[in-house]
Amino acid sequence: MLTGAAPGIVAGEAPSIMLIVSGSVRFGDERDKRGFSESFLLKAEEGGEVFYVASHVNRLIYKPELKRN
Repeated sequence: MLTGAAPGIVAGEAPSIMLIVSGSVRFGDERDKRGFSESFLLKAEEGGEVFYVASHVNRLIYKPELKRN
């Protein structure tokens, strides 16, 4: 372990970044907004200057309209 390093950083291991995004979006002429969340795991290539997407997860919250009789 590096002295004075941030927790979770191990000497000789390429860094990773977890990016989590959430919000709402409206599609086309729709009146209501839909919620979403998205997460990305970015891993550094050797040298640590270039990152690539190791994992990507997307969730769209869809609430179908209730049909009334």
